[in-house]
Amino acid sequence: MYFSEIFKKYHCRILLFLLIFIYTADCRCAAYPKKVMSGYNPVFIEAVVSPYDRQSISLNRLLYIISNRFGSKVTVKFYFAVEYDSANDKFTASGGIKELEEIYRRGHILRYNRKNFWDYAIARDQNIYNPDWIPEANFAGFGDSEIKSMAAASSDSRVKSLLLESHNFIKEENLEPGTYLFIAGKKFEKWSSRLSETAAYINGLLPEEDRIKNMPIYPGKPDKEITVLAVANPYGTGSNIGIGRSLLGTDLLAVKMEIINYEDDFGRKLMKKEKLTFLPTFLVKKNDVKREEKLSQLNVAGLLVPSVSSQYYVIPSTFVVYGFYPFNPVRNNELTVFVMSHCPWGSATMLQLLREKNRSLSSISDITVKFRYIVESSTYPAVSLTDFKAFNGLPEVEENIRQIIIQKYYPEKFLDYLEARSSDVSSTLVYKAFEKASIPEQDVKDKIETEGVKLLCIEAELCRKFGISASPSFLWENRYLLDLDEFKLLPRFRRLNISVKGSCR
Repeated sequence: MYFSEIFKKYHCRILLFLLIFIYTADCRCAAYPKKVMSGYNPVFIEAVVSPYDRQSISLNRLLYIISNRFGSKVTVKFYFAVEYDSANDKFTASGGIKELEEIYRRGHILRYNRKNFWDYAIARDQNIYNPDWIPEANFAGFGDSEIKSMAAASSDSRVKSLLLESHNFIKEENLEPGTYLFIAGKKFEKWSSRLSETAAYINGLLPEEDRIKNMPIYPGKPDKEITVLAVANPYGTGSNIGIGRSLLGTDLLAVKMEIINYEDDFGRKLMKKEKLTFLPTFLVKKNDVKREEKLSQLNVAGLLVPSVSSQYYVIPSTFVVYGFYPFNPVRNNELTVFVMSHCPWGSATMLQLLREKNRSLSSISDITVKFRYIVESSTYPAVSLTDFKAFNGLPEVEENIRQIIIQKYYPEKFLDYLEARSSDVSSTLVYKAFEKASIPEQDVKDKIETEGVKLLCIEAELCRKFGISASPSFLWENRYLLDLDEFKLLPRFRRLNISVKGSCR
């Protein structure tokens, strides 16, 4: 009787309380989608991206295709790789002010015009280092007033709250600088070049009645099949045709790989005609791309581009990742190591190789070792330090140039300099390393913004040519581009016991 009287008297307040509780509980679930693990529609996807990072550009393309394929069955949330200085209420990005401005623009679109996001992002990614972003905004359907608002996005409180949310997410997940993908709260490793695996994983998280029924987690052969020419080196580096199969996908249509040996008569003629310079190379017939909806989407996303003759579409070398360049001139016993000067694994690799080279009875005494630096240039030729973009910002650009100049003018003291910098290569106390290595600091300083800029242009062009973004990466005899694990398997280097186990990318 007592409870019934209370309910009669306060039933409106009780019902209001219950409604508020249910609503806020629902908001908490929406705010923390990473706690949802399976059996839900939509599946929540979270991506940590930097507009200037090659890995982020690849992830954008993958998520664009995933979004088109699954529609409302997936929800994609973006976090941007930014640092926040609470004392000065200031955000920074590794790519500097230009990248931060691009982040503000994308944040503005996500807040106010989300339906136009992919049109802008995919178009902009094709021309990301061009400071003029207006053509891509026009392409995405934005008018003058919207473009004006995007240009002033850094003062928009809703956009700034998105960046703060990004910073907090990165801090909460304890993430190092880089590109990351989370699916239903779980960090999804090795997503790069794995479109089919990513799609199948997402499909498996959906309730059974909502799944796409012709993905590989279901038995049976797809209704459609295409033939793809895979020009490869069947017996060594450049033989990984699985990369092409993953990108072109076995989930919506079967892919039959016709392997062509690059050394056979037909292979040589095809490579010459289409001016192919890396292995493996995948060629899809033009009519197949036009006819198959999935391949058309890949073409729009930049994962398939027309060949020289326009008879085929090919997967760009940046998506094949590592390969074999059979037409490069052979440079016997030459090892080129691509590094980021502020990357601990890159620096450790340089030190271990130089120590071994300087050791008496060294097993690599007859090998020429060269070090190149991973950097990108927004203009060519670059005229100032700010024209370059490095993974760790302008301080790394300057350190890259210091090391290039020391190798050119003081090669016998380069190892001493690296040893002095090894405890903290990002330290601003550079003068201590110059003193320990007995290198005249002022002489190096005088060359940084003149000769140094010109020398770094060469590094940027080499990175662009080979599509290199991971530190360390290895080019053996000017033909074989290898990652760290592949490098350790080379017969000449197996006994070095390189202890490096990670990379910056």
